Amino acid sequence: MANVKIFEFFGLPGSGKTSVARTFEYEGSFSVEEFRRFRTIRSVRNLLSFFLFCLIYCKYILFGLFYLVDDYDFITPKVFFMRIKRFFVLMKSLHTLSLVESSCKSPYIFIEEGPLQMAWSISFPDYTSGIRMFSLVNRFYHEQNLDIKIINVVSDVEAVVPRILKRRGKGRFDNLNEDVLRKTLTQARKFNASLKINSLFAGLEILEIENNNIQESSSIIRERFLL
Repeated sequence: MANVKIFEFFGLPGSGKTSVARTFEYEGSFSVEEFRRFRTIRSVRNLLSFFLFCLIYCKYILFGLFYLVDDYDFITPKVFFMRIKRFFVLMKSLHTLSLVESSCKSPYIFIEEGPLQMAWSISFPDYTSGIRMFSLVNRFYHEQNLDIKIINVVSDVEAVVPRILKRRGKGRFDNLNEDVLRKTLTQARKFNASLKINSLFAGLEILEIENNNIQESSSIIRERFLL
């Protein structure tokens, strides 16, 4: 479907990205869960499609791996290989986005953990790596002429901590003790502010919201983008 609008959420773990995105699932949009399922399909056809995608966009892989290798002196081998793994998840997210955008029958796609969030996961807390990875994603968006709307969800650290402590999932923040979690989230909030998303993604529509209330945040998004 042509001119499908893609809403990609970005923000701290536990900031409420998924909760806000899911409020749009019953309005004819391509839902969060659908995008997740689409990304994790392991069929032969899907794997071949991803392989072809990597060949076509090999320059992104080369740039990405160069950036990761260039940072190798400043990180441990364990962190390096973790970043390599996440980088290929980033490429899988870009692949999924291109597939969904070209075949979607819904007018809107809502993504709460897409390429932007993966780029963040790869680079945090390294500012230089963050600039590089976000620039890589931005380049893909512009080359593909995607109609991307970025929803930058800003949340207070003290509001986020209890949400993460409660969920105890498999994320990198989910099993930290409370003190370490609070310090890490404070660092992450400063890291996000230093990246200056508005400047990095000049040319794309960006809406910053403070997610103190899910319904209120949803209403702001609807009003801004006339959903």
